[in-house]
Amino acid sequence: HMTAERLSQLWASNPSQYEKLADLQLTRPGVFQQVQYLETAQEREQYRLRILHGRLVTDVNHSGKNVTQLFDTQWMQSDSSGRGFCIHVLWDDAQNPEGGSQLFAGNHVRGQFHHSSLVA
Repeated sequence: HMTAERLSQLWASNPSQYEKLADLQLTRPGVFQQVQYLETAQEREQYRLRILHGRLVTDVNHSGKNVTQLFDTQWMQSDSSGRGFCIHVLWDDAQNPEGGSQLFAGNHVRGQFHHSSLVA
């Protein structure tokens, strides 16, 4: 039986072996949980998308400067759909100072980053 501590060490030292265990569902919640949850607006900011002049854009940090660029899933990945896909959440947060819904998108990594990660 793998303990959470041993699984954590394996994930850090040998990610490919850890993925094999994940494929066998030996890292399921209750045995070991490594899912990341974004709890603050600051944590979610890098995943937030906006509409600017009718186009979907994201703000990224390049060498310390914030740059707005078109949103593109070319380099993203979903565990279920593969490369070129992402997960997304449209969230209606009553505490959003800008009002209205917000759209977030990210890579889906089984056991590490899920839809619920974006709006915990």
